Amino acid sequence: MAAIDYLKLHRLNVEVEEGNRLAVWPKENITPEVRDWIKAHRDELLEELTAANDPEPPAPEADIDLLLENLRFDFTGAPLHDIDNELAGAIRLAMLPMGKRARADLAALIDDELATKGRERVLALLQQRIETQPPATWLEWIKQACPLVDGDVEFIGKVLARLAPREQEQAAHRYVAAWQAAAEAEAQPHRQANAGRQAAN
Repeated sequence: MAAIDYLKLHRLNVEVEEGNRLAVWPKENITPEVRDWIKAHRDELLEELTAANDPEPPAPEADIDLLLENLRFDFTGAPLHDIDNELAGAIRLAMLPMGKRARADLAALIDDELATKGRERVLALLQQRIETQPPATWLEWIKQACPLVDGDVEFIGKVLARLAPREQEQAAHRYVAAWQAAAEAEAQPHRQANAGRQAAN
């Protein structure tokens, strides 16, 4: 499990201060157990934070499909984890801006968490990651989650342009949720995109 992600699961932030000191906050979330864990994993945290300050460029989006496949099936082809459309979409959104190493670390964390804590814990972790990586625009964020056609992009762009930034975020989340719910409810795979589009638009 990535050390920074362990802290995020405990609703903690961390950064490196002068002299390679770790600053972890908010203090009220630091339990004695977490404090001991931080001491034991100080070097790992410093290494990850240093790498995060000099990140890899984003890897090709197609690589995410392979990671999703590896989360769904083990090396023998036997089912491993049930990754539905909502969870797959969240994984994709979280991984899009990442390089190969960061994606592999996140995939390993997701594998561990699905095996021990379950789907809801993974969704919460992914949502934290997505929220801390704001998109260039909310239209771009929607495009990453849903396969839009040109007409969709034009329509959504006009709607978002009339909204305040906070309203844009809320509208984008509602759009993606409606799309994914409708696509998942459609049994025929070749009809899922149209079902999502009709529900969201």
